[in-house]
Amino acid sequence: MKVPKSFRPNKELEEKIAQLAEGSFRLERANHITMSNLLKTFQKFVYVSNEKVLTIDQSYIFGEKLANKLDYTKHDLEEVSSWIKVNNFGETYQGIYLSALVNKIIKEDEEIIIRPINLLSCVGTCLKKGKIIVEDNTDSFTGHRMMGGELHIKGDCGVSVGNQMKGGKIIVQGYLDRDVGPAMEGGEIVGYGGIEYISKSCKGKIFNGKTQIWPHN
Repeated sequence: MKVPKSFRPNKELEEKIAQLAEGSFRLERANHITMSNLLKTFQKFVYVSNEKVLTIDQSYIFGEKLANKLDYTKHDLEEVSSWIKVNNFGETYQGIYLSALVNKIIKEDEEIIIRPINLLSCVGTCLKKGKIIVEDNTDSFTGHRMMGGELHIKGDCGVSVGNQMKGGKIIVQGYLDRDVGPAMEGGEIVGYGGIEYISKSCKGKIFNGKTQIWPHN
């Protein structure tokens, strides 16, 4: 899957970066300079991913390289998750970027809470350990290529949750849209609000609440 080429400069994001530089925001835990760096790097990430029309996996690899150059804490990440936004399909970029940031710092027994201001696609990409909690609905490809850890969605999920998932656990409090678990090789997906239908290529375990419904016993 390729990320749609539809980037427009985000004036709202640029204004926040300028306000951070001026020290206009009151931040309880996050550092103004760190937040500014995270937002500026996100702009670069979106621009390059869009211009080169990168696939989700290519975009994630690029996001990892950028994340490795940044210095930030769990609290910085949780704060910035509620700020970044891109017009026109920005949810894909936002979810991939946040996933790369999470995977750099999250520890085995740690929780990171994401509070997005819009629907995220691809959140939880390549998660290996720890727990991500998303306090809202998510869009497509939630938990893409997950290998471990736990992803907890407090709302509904869009199409193709658990795409190419190899391990770990996804818990969805709400409804799961169509094509659950495409090319899924392992791990578990648990839904509590109903499931549209499961992909025929799914080789993982799917639960409706506590009841396993895939594969059929």
